Order: sequence, then structure tokens, then C-alpha cells
Amino acid sequence: MSPSHPTRLNTALNLLLTLAIAAVGALVFNALSWPLPWMLGSLTATLVGSLLGFTPHIPIRLFTAMLLILGIYAGAALDPSLVFTVWHWPLSLIGMVLLVIATTAVNHWYFRRFAGFDSTTALYASVPGAQSLVLIMGARSGADEKQMLIPQITRVLAVIYFVPLILVSLGDLTGLDINRIRSVSAEAWALPAWQSVVWALAAIALGLWIARRLRWPQPLMLGPLTGVAVLQITGLTDLSIPGQALVPVQFVLGTYLGTKFAKIRWRTAVILSGHSLVALLLTVTLVALMTALLTLLTDIPAAAIFLAFAPGGLPEMVLIAATLNADPAFVVVHHVVRFLIIAIALPWVAEQLGGRSR
Repeated sequence: MSPSHPTRLNTALNLLLTLAIAAVGALVFNALSWPLPWMLGSLTATLVGSLLGFTPHIPIRLFTAMLLILGIYAGAALDPSLVFTVWHWPLSLIGMVLLVIATTAVNHWYFRRFAGFDSTTALYASVPGAQSLVLIMGARSGADEKQMLIPQITRVLAVIYFVPLILVSLGDLTGLDINRIRSVSAEAWALPAWQSVVWALAAIALGLWIARRLRWPQPLMLGPLTGVAVLQITGLTDLSIPGQALVPVQFVLGTYLGTKFAKIRWRTAVILSGHSLVALLLTVTLVALMTALLTLLTDIPAAAIFLAFAPGGLPEMVLIAATLNADPAFVVVHHVVRFLIIAIALPWVAEQLGGRSR
């Protein structure tokens, strides 16, 4: 027996146990009808296991492979009508760019000044969105993973739990029709025409090749997203991917994030979470101000604007928008734009800050 065989066996057993713990959390959350059970349940169970001394494990390749599914899903969410609709949103798109810059700068200042983060770690902890991409890029850039992870997780959890509650409680002020709000049910879905499947597979392959050729960050997500989006917008395909396709993505992402709490002390988690909540409050304040301004300048409902700007992930915010009937297409476009801004600008900003600190 080779020396490496026991190691591989232990790794496989650890992975199975990690997935089992995460599945228990997801099933409990699902039975209690809590929001996003496959992500929050797996995250909570793995997080608790990590803080209690268990060392969970999720291969980074499995995690990054989920980005492929997420890219296809986000690309398929677009349709030809957006070509004409998007031109009616110039102010909100400009507001998105300004908001990404402002929130990142304010949070970077806070984490540097009051939490004692180094410049690179503060940057990746401050970015308002695209958390899976940010965490991977941050880990590869040498940022402190624990200091970077807890603010990102705190932000995601707070947004997912509290944003729907706040918007519903404000009711008419946000432009929501409270009587129409309902739980997201299972979506009816049928296989698309084989021609659309062939076109989509070709576009995914081409998108991956271009993304790798041009050295895009996270080509496994941006490549398929771009390829499928072009087909959808041009009308060559009409893909309809159900939200259930994101279940494995949410499950693996939640489990992976929970593994990052391994070997983190409770005291450290509490202190960093406190700083994270302060930074989140600064972010939400800026989002609320931008929402109020655009509500005065445009006829877009406040709920749709707030969800488009809220510092959550694309699938989570789209799911919330669909549940609240708050124009999911508007939310998708703005979160995709924010993702692209972060994916393109973040490596350059990190390089500038790294050079300055050296």
C-alpha cells in the first residue's frame, strides 16, 4: 500500500462527513421553511462544526466548478428585451458604478483604521458583492483568509435575512404589492429544443476558451455567462433554467464558506463579526441614500433599486427579487454589471495597493 493511500482515504472520508453535516443543516432549514435552506443550512451546520473543533473539507476544484453552473444560470436569465430595456436605466447603472467605488473605499478605510487589517485584506473584505469570486481572488493574492471571510459571510447572512424583512415591513414606501408577495414555488421546467442545447454548449466552450485566452478572472463563471448571454440577447436560444439548478451551487458554496471557520476561535469570530456589522451598516447607509436619490430621479420602484444595489450575491438577490415581485430582470442586470466591475477592476486595484504598501 502506498504511503499516500491512507491520506487520500482520510480526505475522502472527511469530505463525506463534511457533506453529511452540511446536508443535515440544509434539511433542517428546509423543514423549517427558512430562507435559502441549501446555502444557509449547509453554512450554519458546517460553521458550527468548525467552531466546535471539527475540521471540514471541500476541494477547491468542486467549489470553483459550481461557478460554471452559476455562470450558465446568470447568462440564461437575460433575454432580447433587455437590449431595449437597459437603455432606460442609465442613471441606475451609473449609480451602481459609483456605489461600488464608494462602499469599497469607505469599508477599506474602516477595516484599516479600526479593525487593523492590512491593505490587501481590507480591500477584499470591503468589496460589496461577488463574494465567491472575491474569496478566491483574495486567497490567491495573499490576503488573510479569516479576516477577509468573516466580513463577507456576515454581509451575506445579514442581507439575506434582513433585506426581505425590511422591504416588506416598509410596504408601500418601497413600491411592493404586499398582497402579491408569495413564497417561491418549484418552477415548472421542460427541456429546451436540441438546437438551443447545441448552440449553448458551443457558446459555453467558446466563452471558456476566450476567458482563458484573455486571462479573465474566474473564467469558469465569466466565460459561460458571456457566451450564453450573447445567445440569449441575440435570440439564437431561449434557455429557461429553473432556480432548482442553483441548489448544488448554494449547497457547495455554503459548505465551503463554513469550512473557513475551522480553527477560528469564538472570540476572534465575535470581534471580527462586530467590525463586519459596522462596515455593513456603512454600506447599507450608502445603498439607502443612492436608492432614495434614484427614486426621486426615476420611476423605478424603490424595492427594485434597493435589491439591485444590496451587497448580496447574484442568485440570492435574484431569488429575493422574484419572491417579492421586484423586477428580477432589473436586479439581474445590475448585479451582473457589479460583478463585471469587480472582476475587471479588483485585480488592478489590489496590485496598486500591494505596490504602494511595498
